[in-house]
Amino acid sequence: MTVHPLPVTVVSGLARAGKAALLDHLLANAGTRRLAVIRENTGDLRAEVVRIAEVGNVDAIVVESPASAEPLSIAESLVLEDDEGQTLETLITIDTMATVIDAAHFLDELLSAEGLAERGLVPDEDDRTVGELSIEQVEFCDVLVIDQTRPVEEAMLARLQQVLAKINPRAVQLVARAGDVPIEALVGAGRFDFEATASAAGWLGALGQSDATGSAIDPTDGPGKSLDGRSSGVAPFVYRARRPFHPERLFALLHQEWAGVLRSKGLFWIATRNDMAGTLSQVGGTCRHGPAGFWWAAQPADEWPEDEAFKAEIAHDWFASPDAEGRETVGDRRQELVMIGMDLDHDAWQRRLDACLLSDSEFALGKEGWRQFDDPFPQWDDDHEHGEEDEDERTAAGAGNAPHDHGHR
Repeated sequence: MTVHPLPVTVVSGLARAGKAALLDHLLANAGTRRLAVIRENTGDLRAEVVRIAEVGNVDAIVVESPASAEPLSIAESLVLEDDEGQTLETLITIDTMATVIDAAHFLDELLSAEGLAERGLVPDEDDRTVGELSIEQVEFCDVLVIDQTRPVEEAMLARLQQVLAKINPRAVQLVARAGDVPIEALVGAGRFDFEATASAAGWLGALGQSDATGSAIDPTDGPGKSLDGRSSGVAPFVYRARRPFHPERLFALLHQEWAGVLRSKGLFWIATRNDMAGTLSQVGGTCRHGPAGFWWAAQPADEWPEDEAFKAEIAHDWFASPDAEGRETVGDRRQELVMIGMDLDHDAWQRRLDACLLSDSEFALGKEGWRQFDDPFPQWDDDHEHGEEDEDERTAAGAGNAPHDHGHR
């Protein structure tokens, strides 16, 4: 007899990462467990899972996701309401989100700016890169299975594990060969929690930790502040500032080589676009930027949310106080960027980013003067809700948001 809700384990990973071997191992070592395995379903996964659960002759379901799939979208398809407002919570529950990576090739894949379409994995109009999919699969998971079928040296494996721990510090790491991991680590482990898994990315954690220890940055002080003084290994570099970037200098920096930077993410403020925040997402050799929504400081206070917790978040991000006079050019506007990489020179990155900030004389011109600066960034669509991350920034469906390869190696 099947007990509902039925646990579902989702296994993600690139092609040839070792997913098939892992599933074969789980089936061969299931013991008395009755497992249903769905292999690379490209149809209606939700309907297939419902069908299996309703038949009621298995103890758990293991889903092998297609190589091009992002685990977040799979989780949403199984957890969220459908068009009729129905959920699957009485039938199934996600037990564990696992991602398999190839130890010998993962860092090369992460640095790759090759398009998924070039590998025949997605239609031509889908411009995601191999590196971007790799980071999505690692950031949204509970367990990382590091496949050593093609073994690497111990030092390289240790280095890889350090990198993975910074990209997703919450995920449990299992080193395997041909999928030989304990079945209990993936089936019936109960590791998945939607909010926790969705917030597991290392860049998010780095922002939170630095925010808890950092002090307010006065825009009149000039240079920004790095809130992580380390400069070796794979320690994240967090940069914050309370004065805008000059658009030409920032644009030039975004198109330079970013040696050793594996992942960067965050918000930025450019002087010529004082009302709208920019968002940056970089993976290896691919960098995307676009609009992230309006700063709260650009909107009348009577249009802010009435929820007190939300208002507290706004106040937390504000320079001085939301009720203070004379700070209208700052408010919640800020630079807030995280970089994760190998042996990053934090002092050098501090200098490079500080050089993009407005000088004292430029800052003194005020927002009317800032509008006169040359701005090479593509036009931003201003039809955004505040705080709503722009999907065009990721999928590059909007004009000027196509990824550029800036040779990050």
